[in-house]
Amino acid sequence: EVVTHVRAGQPVFIHGHLGSGKTELAFHVAKKYLGKEALIISGSKHTSPAELYGHQVLNMREVDPDESEKRYKDFLKSANSEMTKWKGENPKATDKEVDQQFDLIKSGLQERLAYEYRSGTVSDYFMGQVYQAMEEGRPIILDEVNAIPHDVLISLNHLLTRKAGDVIRIQQNSGSEVKIAEGFGFILTGNINEGGADR
Repeated sequence: EVVTHVRAGQPVFIHGHLGSGKTELAFHVAKKYLGKEALIISGSKHTSPAELYGHQVLNMREVDPDESEKRYKDFLKSANSEMTKWKGENPKATDKEVDQQFDLIKSGLQERLAYEYRSGTVSDYFMGQVYQAMEEGRPIILDEVNAIPHDVLISLNHLLTRKAGDVIRIQQNSGSEVKIAEGFGFILTGNINEGGADR
């Protein structure tokens, strides 16, 4: 059933008890029957859209390699320091508020670095596993999908029904596009048991 649905471009949800082999079944189907190594995202309450779709990263170009490494380490140190300070001042912040604040801190630091080091400081897009799987034609396993925050799952609605040949706009990267290759599909696993026989 899993093979048939994935080949037809339909998402599949495998549910059952903890340790019953759901994830292993998904890997087995991908490798043996679809001939592809699956990509996997392990779901948790901290899973963010960036883990699924990708994020902007600071990159240094046309500068001395040693200087680039130093600047990047300084950037990370500053970001972590500011974030630690903010968390101390906001101990009751939700996970979402923490993520939003960290994005604001990173953006501010990137702008400051770009001003200080005009040659070489650029922001590049790091493609997330969902788009990688589409581009490479590989199944993607969303493990423990029931642990992923509801608002993050809703963002997947449109992508769950996309098929090989479809062209997807990457909103996180100024609307660049990726064409879905043959072999892409979603396999979701979770511990939800709605009664009856587990699948």
